[in-house]
Amino acid sequence: MDLMTPWLWIVLPGLILGWAVQRGPLCAVKASAEIVHHGRWRRFWAIWQCPAWAWALTGLATIVSAHAITLIGPAHHGWQWPLLGGMVFATGAWINGGCSFGTVARLGRGEISFALTLLAMLAGQLCALRWLQPLAPISLQSDDLPALHWRWLWHLALAILLLVSLRQAVRQRIWRWQVWRQPNWPPALAMPFVAAAASVVLLIHQHWPSTSIAAQALSGHPQDLHRWGLLPAVVVGTVAAAMASGSFRPRIGNPAALPRRLGGGLMMGVGSVLIPGGNGHLLVAGIPALQVSALLGYLSMLAWLLLLALVRKHWIAWRIATAKKLPPPRT
Repeated sequence: MDLMTPWLWIVLPGLILGWAVQRGPLCAVKASAEIVHHGRWRRFWAIWQCPAWAWALTGLATIVSAHAITLIGPAHHGWQWPLLGGMVFATGAWINGGCSFGTVARLGRGEISFALTLLAMLAGQLCALRWLQPLAPISLQSDDLPALHWRWLWHLALAILLLVSLRQAVRQRIWRWQVWRQPNWPPALAMPFVAAAASVVLLIHQHWPSTSIAAQALSGHPQDLHRWGLLPAVVVGTVAAAMASGSFRPRIGNPAALPRRLGGGLMMGVGSVLIPGGNGHLLVAGIPALQVSALLGYLSMLAWLLLLALVRKHWIAWRIATAKKLPPPRT
């Protein structure tokens, strides 16, 4: 039983996290596209509920458990690397067609080509840790949650968050079974599940496991191998949610998309080392810990995604306008 306990506390939260990721609006690529093409900010503001919930729930778990939860944070190697890492990660996510959360969600819906993205991300992390370490030295340090030091700020943030979430929950009547059965959950329902699962992982393992997998593999001395079970558990959770909603359709897809998955995944892996942390780690661990590099990296990521979406929109409009001006083909 003792041997199974570590696996239980990494697999069970992973399943819950995967289910909520599949149902919740967490993809930053989709959020930026909706802003540029449709003027809708709903998904963008929904994403910011995730770190707020993670901050509140992890702080609450810290107080209840009577010991500090520590998060892996970057060493002080300058603000330029998180900004650059955010742009590199965003470019990779844009090429790939989804961020970390979006990749896992689409893989869970049966788009098998996105499995290559996850493998490429790991390869990109390994390459960046080996070759970029002299340029952007990254060490791991522990940062206590700010809730332990500024209780009044935590209580204020928690009160505001609860009021906003309660208002949304009442307006959307999330207690109805019909809402729970929807393929897309409202943020007031999805984000607490994401944050709760992440808080359990942080409470048990003291940091977000996926950020250290590449470093452990590179060192040749992997420890706590049960952490490797988080990503498969998340994928299984997304598959289960997709099957429950009827959106699971296994398909290989267009082989021409494989280079995009490979190239995008490699860039996402490199960017996650430069920040350090992918958008999943930033939302559930970095930003809730008020790490400046995490906030800079994520803001850089969002800004670059918005710029790429805007450039693509104008490029398409220019192509359409140019095509209309062409003379008709001769018959």
